[in-house]
Amino acid sequence: MDILSRINWGLVDLDGIKKLSLIKAESRDEASAIGLSQYVQEVIEKKDSQIQKATVKLDLVYVTRQILDIVPNPWIAYQIAEQVFSSLSSIPDNSEEVIASNMVFIVEEIRKTLAKECDRLAEKVFRDLLENQKLFFFLVVDRNSDIPTRITVRKNAPKLTRDNNDPIQRSLFDYVLEEEFNELEKALAIYLDGQEKLLFWYRNASKKDYYVQGWKKGKIYPDFIVPEADLQNPDDCATVYVIESKGLHLKNEDTQYKQTIFEICNELGQKKQWGELRQEFFGSRIEFKLIFDDEWERKINEIMLS
Repeated sequence: MDILSRINWGLVDLDGIKKLSLIKAESRDEASAIGLSQYVQEVIEKKDSQIQKATVKLDLVYVTRQILDIVPNPWIAYQIAEQVFSSLSSIPDNSEEVIASNMVFIVEEIRKTLAKECDRLAEKVFRDLLENQKLFFFLVVDRNSDIPTRITVRKNAPKLTRDNNDPIQRSLFDYVLEEEFNELEKALAIYLDGQEKLLFWYRNASKKDYYVQGWKKGKIYPDFIVPEADLQNPDDCATVYVIESKGLHLKNEDTQYKQTIFEICNELGQKKQWGELRQEFFGSRIEFKLIFDDEWERKINEIMLS
């Protein structure tokens, strides 16, 4: 709400929606009368059928309700609906019946456009607040969600092991459940476990552990927290890597959003000493990485050799 309340909805680009091409086919409903059939095989018998013209009406209040989850202000949402349907009505051949018969399509297109515009304008607000130093990234520690000292697992639940079935060596916890990893995460975890340069690796639990909050409502829960050992002091860390892994089929807008947030975090992290945020990581820095399944091994090698 800190971001949404600052969005200037007057900057929303509705030009594409105002020029939507609508199907001219007339919408009709079929009213049928049915009854029990005298034949066992049929069960139901159609008695009568009548074609009737659709009676859907243009209802701006209904449209407003359909977009309130995106535009939280009902007055602004109504104005947007009014603008769109006023423009559509001014197009030749777009009679009230044609618009009414395309109502579901129009509302869906309005929602798609508003979602994209909301994201675009929210990012602008977010970056402006950062630039003007009215919004900051902080490391927030919730004492109610500390890492547990013990976990409960199912009896005989398989543990994650290396490819040669040796026990995992560099996980923060001795017991790591294999079922908590998809194939990409499993391969990445096993590869990380073989890197002597690491202090340890930790499987970040979604919805429970560390997350990053950007301008969208959903939080970003990275897959791994990976501190790199300090060569001068092997018991301390030089860099803390925050790693999110993605399959190629997940290269979409959501992934691009996460990539952008990570880039912002890396940029801002260079302007502030990590030790100022959290004493436990004295002298170290933090770096965010988003890695795809066609490059993860190369990316990890680059990290280990840097």
